[in-house]
Amino acid sequence: MTTFYALTGLVNAIPSIFLGLFVLLGSPKLQTSKTFFYLSLSLGLWGTGYFFWLTAQSPETAIWWVRILMVGAIFIPATYLHFITHFLDIYEKKHNLVLISYALSFIFVIMSFTPPFLKNLGRQLTFEYWPTAGPLYLFFLIFFFLTIVYAITLLFSERVHAPQLKIRQIDILVVGGILGVVGGATNYPLWYGIPIPPIGNIFAVSFSVSIAYAILKHHLFNIKVLLTEIGVVVVLLTVLLFTLTGQRERFFVNFLLMGVLAFGGYILIKSVRDEVSRREEIEKLAQEKTVALGEVEERNKNLAALQRIAQIVLHESDQREMVQEILDEIPKQLGHTQGATVCLRRADQLVAYAVTQTHPVAKRV
Repeated sequence: MTTFYALTGLVNAIPSIFLGLFVLLGSPKLQTSKTFFYLSLSLGLWGTGYFFWLTAQSPETAIWWVRILMVGAIFIPATYLHFITHFLDIYEKKHNLVLISYALSFIFVIMSFTPPFLKNLGRQLTFEYWPTAGPLYLFFLIFFFLTIVYAITLLFSERVHAPQLKIRQIDILVVGGILGVVGGATNYPLWYGIPIPPIGNIFAVSFSVSIAYAILKHHLFNIKVLLTEIGVVVVLLTVLLFTLTGQRERFFVNFLLMGVLAFGGYILIKSVRDEVSRREEIEKLAQEKTVALGEVEERNKNLAALQRIAQIVLHESDQREMVQEILDEIPKQLGHTQGATVCLRRADQLVAYAVTQTHPVAKRV
């Protein structure tokens, strides 16, 4: 059974590192890509240490890998918060909180090498070398859960006024974040001698998988260009391998073939980039067109209201009836409008009148 739990470490580590590199190579200049890579490294370091810790054959080896995995675990909250703030475009507002989370992470890393943080290793359930928490470990747990819960609440708060595509991405990240933190949290009871096995550890990979799904399903990053570049690189590396390990008399032919493929790959990548750029431009123009059509519709609506009011003024001779009809007509034409009118008369002569517009229902005066 210990082997199964050890393998969950690799299940968490390998996809996280791969996806982090995958995204970073695709958009290396984007802060969202960089911060996701930092999160992936933290998850990868934790998962790798987790595997080698549970497969260790001596307490000295086990304690070494426990300290390694703790470095990864300690940086997960800070890197997750860092990623979420960039994803939501609120990093500038939360800049200080992100810095504080990193500062606390470095402090906890230093603490993790001391007995007050990690007392010793001992047998727990089927695990030969499970750590025992020291008094300082509780402060790390508080920091861990508060930071991740806060990041998830940021997703909820920004969801309220986000566009539809962003809402779908946020929903995926929220589900992944909750599954990840709940799954990883099943490791902590045994640190305090509570006999609950880490049955949810495998779900910790939800952190990276949820983001990956958002990438593939909802274009969180530029996946099409990235896949094209990776495909070209794989083909070129394959041809290069055959060139270097193949027969000498075919070296020139293989080398020439690699050059042709490299040129073809360059053309392919350039065409895909151009296609993506054109698509982005079309989407931008479509959005501008939607806004422009909305403005035209609003202007037409206002013009129709003015035309109807003008007809009332031309055809209604009674002043009171005319004003009342205008007051009734404004909500019908403009909607969400409440009218109020004030007439000033002097010696049976109309001096002035005014119509004001605010909101909901028309009110007769």
